[in-house]
Amino acid sequence: MRGATAAPEIEAGFAWFRWTPTAAEQAACDDAVVVPEVPDDDETSAPGQAVLRTTSGWATGLHDGNFEVLVDLWWGTNGSVFTLYENGELIAAETLELATPAAQSLRIPVTGRVDGTYTYTGELTNAQGTTATRSVTVEVTDAAPAVPVLSHDNRDKDGSYTVTADLWWGTNATAYRLLENGVPIAEGDLAAASPSAQRVAVDVTGRTAGTYEYVVELTNHAGTTASRPLTVSVDTP
Repeated sequence: MRGATAAPEIEAGFAWFRWTPTAAEQAACDDAVVVPEVPDDDETSAPGQAVLRTTSGWATGLHDGNFEVLVDLWWGTNGSVFTLYENGELIAAETLELATPAAQSLRIPVTGRVDGTYTYTGELTNAQGTTATRSVTVEVTDAAPAVPVLSHDNRDKDGSYTVTADLWWGTNATAYRLLENGVPIAEGDLAAASPSAQRVAVDVTGRTAGTYEYVVELTNHAGTTASRPLTVSVDTP
């Protein structure tokens, strides 16, 4: 299917056949982790036991689902292939240079994890065998946006005012939605730069006398966070 158009037709038989009908499934195949072949080497034993650490929370204190898994073999027989597993599923495979008994290290990025518990294990392999690491666990608690705070400037209680949403610090949002009495009246995209502050100001006009309740929802890939309600009273007939 991917050969030159002038390629001759051949008869073929298949032990099994897979057809990928959607772009998402094709992308999943293309993104699949391929474990490199372990080359022959002159090592006399399986690798030493590497140690896993993570950088979750190091940069800002936020456990936002974006971090690195650090792999360190401090001393001993080296490995030529390292595989990393997240909750038992293979997520990365890397080749390494052998330099026994010198140290070996890797930094493997992990991104986009939602709130939850993630346990990482690894295996260091050479031609003589495989040695598993001990596990390390990351608790992702800050993947969704931080809680925003609403305010308004309707001191004269007329029908025109601004409702402002402030996220003072924390995981940023990529979109917002402002609801008035449960009905969306404004929405848009936001540029995320966690953990910096974010602000959204929405002008409201033409409101008649009455009470209006506002809630803002901030959204990113990991979920949606709502503010506490804000009530605005309008006295203008």
